[in-house]
Amino acid sequence: MAAGTAQETQNFVTLKGSVELIVDFFNYSLNSILYQRGVFPEESFIPTQHYGLTMYMSKMPEIKKYTDEILPHLKKWLTEGKIKKLVLALCDVNSKEPLECWEFRILAEETPTGEIKQQGTKPLKDIQQEIRNVLRQITACVTNMCQRNFVTTFKPNHLKLSAFSKHLKTFKPLTRHVVTVAEAPTLQQSKWIGRWLGTCAGMCFGAVVIGGLTRLTESGLSMVEWSAFGERPPLSQEDWEREFEKYKQFPEYKLLKKGINLEEFKFIWHMEYGHRMWGRLIGAMFVIPAAIFWKKGYFNSALKKRVLIYGTLIGCQGLLGWYMVKSGLEDRFHGEADIPRVSQYRLASHLGSAFVLYSLFLWTSLHHLIPAKVMEVSKAAIKFKRLVHFSKGIVFLTAISGAFVAGLDAGLVYNSYPLMAGRLLPEDWMALSPAIRNFTENPSTVQFDHRTLGHFTVLLLSTVWLISRRIVLPTRARYAANALAAMAWMQASLGIATLLFYVPTPLASSHQAGSLVLLSTALWLSHELKNMKYIPK
Repeated sequence: MAAGTAQETQNFVTLKGSVELIVDFFNYSLNSILYQRGVFPEESFIPTQHYGLTMYMSKMPEIKKYTDEILPHLKKWLTEGKIKKLVLALCDVNSKEPLECWEFRILAEETPTGEIKQQGTKPLKDIQQEIRNVLRQITACVTNMCQRNFVTTFKPNHLKLSAFSKHLKTFKPLTRHVVTVAEAPTLQQSKWIGRWLGTCAGMCFGAVVIGGLTRLTESGLSMVEWSAFGERPPLSQEDWEREFEKYKQFPEYKLLKKGINLEEFKFIWHMEYGHRMWGRLIGAMFVIPAAIFWKKGYFNSALKKRVLIYGTLIGCQGLLGWYMVKSGLEDRFHGEADIPRVSQYRLASHLGSAFVLYSLFLWTSLHHLIPAKVMEVSKAAIKFKRLVHFSKGIVFLTAISGAFVAGLDAGLVYNSYPLMAGRLLPEDWMALSPAIRNFTENPSTVQFDHRTLGHFTVLLLSTVWLISRRIVLPTRARYAANALAAMAWMQASLGIATLLFYVPTPLASSHQAGSLVLLSTALWLSHELKNMKYIPK
């Protein structure tokens, strides 16, 4: 098997194994060196799976032609036992002087009869570890080569495989420094990571739905205390009466729900308690598998950083939720028309952060479960990709505007469509001063904004679908574009129905969940397009 020993002398790699594996792994090493050294643009390499590991291979025709020429010769020399060492030289295209040399020491395994082994039988786990060793050795020693000495159009004779051993004695690297190796998880590990993060995304989706139901049933202010590690639920009649007495001290009971009985209080208390405990369950579902996967070495350095960021966001989301609830418990509702409710600004922040966390979980899960295909496309397809990114942002913005509608109960004014009390613009849309306040504090203006963004979103996503019919796309991307357009119209229909029927809980909850489904389809389409590259001919 092709194996790398941890040599103290830099730029020396030992390849050991059967003929087939040595040839394969020399090819992987060659591409890895070109990728790590930045000889060619990063987008000219594509991630491919070999022996359950992700490796970057050049997709440039000139490189492929070169390897196709030398690898058969290498296989023949190995079979005949004529080669013990290879030297790979990276040369200056102008002076032809070698800037960096790599010596590959060949140890071909033999059969009991003394013949060179053509194929090996090592376990996949051992092969993977040995591949990592060689890639670590290649990555850990990086020469800072002058980029200007390389041309972007590669010619086979600019990279020569020959006996450059004499240069090794006099060769002195320009600068040398150590970098961190970013190993990709194996295919099986990647699938487990994807399933775990997909589960976390699904639980975030559930939290958004439960949170919406908690708001629609006016249950969010029923619990007047908060603890990071959970509150003990009342277990006896005395406990319930004590909890009820606490609730009676706050504005919602005094101004809005005075006179409700204990059974009615139990219902709204359990709604809020369920929402809080679901959030803590998400934290446990994230932290426990993350600790296990981290200990087992499933995460590379990039994924470790993401895991730490995701964990921080989960903690911040819990704190932001309590910060939102506190705004509804404050003694600030003194006007005749004031209704105890949470701040629409904090509600929008809480919902927005939940959407961001869900999006991060879903995006990373898709990356591991259904990696996007790499394909070279036209300029029109690249413009389409940018349009999809823009539409993804508009979907998010429309959802956040919906949070302001919910926070101000703006869905209960102007329950007509398409006009608002017979007008395109509501009569009181600029009733507040200064004017900027109307866009976040005037229910009429907030509803108008949400309608306008909804119309624009449907138009934009319909345009995305029409353009997708005219360009070449991967099959999954086409499915995603179809789903995105269908979901856009369905979400708009739910929104109109919610308005016309005076915000019934089932329709309103479906409309809120629909916004997250719409964002999910936009993320799916964007994910399928992320590896589309335009390479000038």
